[in-house]
Amino acid sequence: MEFLAMFSPFIRVRYSLRVTPFFCWFLLGFSLLSGGVHATAQPHIDLTALRPVWYGMYFGKDKVGYTSINFKTTRYQNQHAIEMNSDARMKLRVLGSEVEQISTQQTFMDGKGRILREVMDIRSQASRIHLEADFNYKSYKAECRFGTSDEKNKKTLDIPRDAAIIGDTNLPTLGAKMKVGQRLTQYYLDPISITFQKAIVDVTGRAKVRDLVTGRVVEVFVTTSNLSQMKMTSYEGEKDGMLRAEMGIGPIQIVMQREPKERALNTKDFALLSLPNREGNVYIPPKDFAVATAIVADKTIQDPRKVRSLDVTISGIPSKDLVLSDDSQQVEITKEAKGAVDAEYRIRSTEFDASQSLSLPLNDTSLQPYLSKAPYLDIENPGIVAVARKIRGDEKSLYKTATAIRDWVSNSMTPDPSIGVPRSATDIFNYRRGVCRDYATLFTAIARAAGVPTRLCAGIVYAEGRFYYHAWVECYTGKWVVLDPTLYSTKSPTSYVDATHIKFAQGDVIEMLKSTAVVGKLGVKVLHFSN
Repeated sequence: MEFLAMFSPFIRVRYSLRVTPFFCWFLLGFSLLSGGVHATAQPHIDLTALRPVWYGMYFGKDKVGYTSINFKTTRYQNQHAIEMNSDARMKLRVLGSEVEQISTQQTFMDGKGRILREVMDIRSQASRIHLEADFNYKSYKAECRFGTSDEKNKKTLDIPRDAAIIGDTNLPTLGAKMKVGQRLTQYYLDPISITFQKAIVDVTGRAKVRDLVTGRVVEVFVTTSNLSQMKMTSYEGEKDGMLRAEMGIGPIQIVMQREPKERALNTKDFALLSLPNREGNVYIPPKDFAVATAIVADKTIQDPRKVRSLDVTISGIPSKDLVLSDDSQQVEITKEAKGAVDAEYRIRSTEFDASQSLSLPLNDTSLQPYLSKAPYLDIENPGIVAVARKIRGDEKSLYKTATAIRDWVSNSMTPDPSIGVPRSATDIFNYRRGVCRDYATLFTAIARAAGVPTRLCAGIVYAEGRFYYHAWVECYTGKWVVLDPTLYSTKSPTSYVDATHIKFAQGDVIEMLKSTAVVGKLGVKVLHFSN
């Protein structure tokens, strides 16, 4: 029992949803609010601090879910260990549809507070992503096994040595003795990109917060955490654990509030959402999350799908790595400051001359990365291979093959934003519903299987007064050609993709995660557009 007393409470919340295009990836990152312990300076904390805890999740004034965390002592790898288990459920309205996500995490830690093993599982409808990671502090390697419902991958990571490894996001105090002015550096394992991400936590002050479980007013430390996708403010007592956390993406804020179990599982809230025919227990999701996080344009763009030229100034880009220039998108950085870049974008939409297309097969080793299997892109799936061969047939033109794949994906898929986890191409192929991320993922897998070099793209696109987060593809047919299987319609075909597509990331599915860093941070000023 004394071993258990060395650990402060751990907080973990996973909530995610599929908003526009790639936005579910951001929300997976956003949703990973969990705790770990610092590798040193472990205080002895009263065992009552390690009782099971419950938190309600709020989007504005609306309750959208809950999480529970439980602890116990155990043995792992022939040593004393502490085991943390957490369960979370969240539901929001996205693009008019209800998105529900259920997630679990199991974490084992040794007597030094070091993570020995993590198992994470995130489910939405019949789809899921799963990660198992085993940490070896002799070799300082983490062996990761990860994938979706139909896909398994392996990856070995170097464990950072310069700071604590914690749960996949962060509990600001980390079990360390706090004082105002203190700064903590941490790493957490991101289950989507399968990389260690750094978090900086500052202890900024003291405050008094009411503990809704005991009714007491508790003096707490106020901490701010800067993560790659968001900022978080939390309120935590030395003996009481975290009472409240506020997570912000631009103007959007989600709050995690510690509550009695009965309140967290109130019949109007998340625990009964999946139970049918319960009068008085109907859950009404809050305002549409996709709309709330979209970027309001300063000017109305008429007929956006017909725009061939667009000039905009974008402010607040969090990294120069997200500033991409190519044949269709020319970018000039106009201002650089710590943590933000402003740039002027000139996007031009042009038609590709099919007669200039290169022919299949393509023998260019520099393009091999865009023809290869990758996480979420299982191009060797028999069904995907068969469709690729059927669509390609005897066609030799790379461009005509790519557009035929676009037509097939557009006709075969049904819009459905209710599946709140990233999915493999196999999962999408077997259940042909989803949003643009799914359209783009399936397109890329089929195109690569057909021999067409293809990369996914993530960014924003204009619709109805706002720029929404979106995903599309580019195929190399002699040059990189933009295709959008989500917005394309075979009933009203166009030979170009409109110029309101603004790109921040490109490559494989994992590469697209970089674009999540822009959510809630951008401002867009429309300078000029024309059809």
